[in-house]
Amino acid sequence: MKRILLFLGLGLFVALPTRARTDPQLTAMLQELHRNQSKLQIKGFQKPYFISYALRDSDQFFLLGEAGSIFKDTRVRNAFLYVDCRVGSYQTDSSQYKGYELDEGPSRYLPGTMAPIDGNTTALRRALWLLNDYKYKQALQRFFRVRAAAVTDVDKDEPPAFSHEKPFHLMEPITPLKVNRRGYEAMVRKVTTELLKFPVIFDENMAVSASRWVRYMVNTEGTAVRTVDKYYGIVITMYSRAQDGTLLTDMLTWYTRTPDRLPGTKRVIKAVDKEAKVLKKLTRAPVLQPMTVPAIFMPGPAGVFFHETIGHRLEGQRQQGKNEGQTFRSYVGKKILPDFIDVYDDPTMETFQGVQLNGYYRVDDEGVPARRVTLVKNGVLKNFLMSRTPIKGFTRSNGHGRSNGLMRPVGRMGNLLVKASKTVSQAKLEKMLLQEARRQHKPFGVIIAKVFGGSTNTSTYGYQAFKGRPVIIYKVDAKTGKKTLVRGVDVVGTPLASIDKIVAASSTYGVFNGFCGAESGSVPVSAIAPAILMREVELQRSPQPKQRPLLLPPPGTDK
Repeated sequence: MKRILLFLGLGLFVALPTRARTDPQLTAMLQELHRNQSKLQIKGFQKPYFISYALRDSDQFFLLGEAGSIFKDTRVRNAFLYVDCRVGSYQTDSSQYKGYELDEGPSRYLPGTMAPIDGNTTALRRALWLLNDYKYKQALQRFFRVRAAAVTDVDKDEPPAFSHEKPFHLMEPITPLKVNRRGYEAMVRKVTTELLKFPVIFDENMAVSASRWVRYMVNTEGTAVRTVDKYYGIVITMYSRAQDGTLLTDMLTWYTRTPDRLPGTKRVIKAVDKEAKVLKKLTRAPVLQPMTVPAIFMPGPAGVFFHETIGHRLEGQRQQGKNEGQTFRSYVGKKILPDFIDVYDDPTMETFQGVQLNGYYRVDDEGVPARRVTLVKNGVLKNFLMSRTPIKGFTRSNGHGRSNGLMRPVGRMGNLLVKASKTVSQAKLEKMLLQEARRQHKPFGVIIAKVFGGSTNTSTYGYQAFKGRPVIIYKVDAKTGKKTLVRGVDVVGTPLASIDKIVAASSTYGVFNGFCGAESGSVPVSAIAPAILMREVELQRSPQPKQRPLLLPPPGTDK
């Protein structure tokens, strides 16, 4: 105990929860942190003013099966580190350098980011020591370039480099990852055998995954955190071909935070049977041609729509920098959505209407407590998703600095929640779709029932646009209301024009759970939204790779 007190200082150590004082990993991280904080310095140069360490220890299970058999069965344990070492001050520091690193040639040394998984604290401290030394030297180089750039910088009203936050302590108990390997194997065999009954599906696979992430964070401000998150998932992928040879891909996904919320075998088979029948209809479905028509986004696709058009563009760091489009930077206090729509991001929500949410977390990846943020109120833009990187007018984090653990955290979504104060029933929404199509003299409207996901570009180097790929889309005849399954189109648009065309919302909400990739890596997210009616969407022709069907029937089916 005396040795620990010597490294940490009496005040910080006493302030830590009991679990923190008895966790060898956390203790080792704090010891090395204090050593670097007090001694790390090149003579004649500045010391670091801020250092943080993050350790992620993962236990991951993955099972993959096809055609009633198991193709892959793995259980992997690994751990990796992230070190943030800053030179300068909270006002101006090394993180503000945006250029490329100096080329040090083929002999350049880069320390590894892997960490021990066997509890060896000496090995952990050594890995941190190597990485911190490298990050300090790198920060010094970057800081001098930041100071040099200030000579010709025309922006004298630049926000601070880093926000000062209160120390935060959270120690969650470490519990084992529960994996019902035999049960999952039996499910995979039964479900993939069931898929063999559908000749229209020429290939298929089913993946079951489970993971536990133990996350440690400490910094020189006094933060000490240990969190434990678990994720479970089932993903079924089915491949077919339309009559014209176009490849058709469909997926069924379930994501939960506890194993008991995953569907059982009967429920999965029922969903597979239903989806296979839809896929069979898609093989004969007509291809829709590019055009603009009114549309209904069902709740899942609506969540993806808001995630791509609004969510990414309300991430704080996107409001500054010459390479960012800064779509909504000048809209604070102004209307950007219909007045009956509010948008929040609330990572503290564990569930919504009984559905467990992927985007739930208690503290972000910069050690700041998660909290609900009102982004849009009555259609008016109020706030951004903030990490500890300030922007003009918003100088503090609101707990949305997120990362995959290997990259610097930036403002990201957690649980994006779209709420409508004025709603109609689904039946009424479909009547309004027909009325809108007739008013515009359009032959039909569309209902987008399911999407794979979406993508968007927020930089100045590309078009400010988004794209969604529908899996199930219906054409609704403007005169008769008849619904026809169609295929072959993507939904595209520009954000400002698209969100201005929202007409109404339903009273029924849905959850889209998934993972989102951006510059700080892939993170788990959720989007919650009602179905929405759009006055107009643009449909463009989707990629349609065509190929000759398989020449022989599946083995064992020859007559």
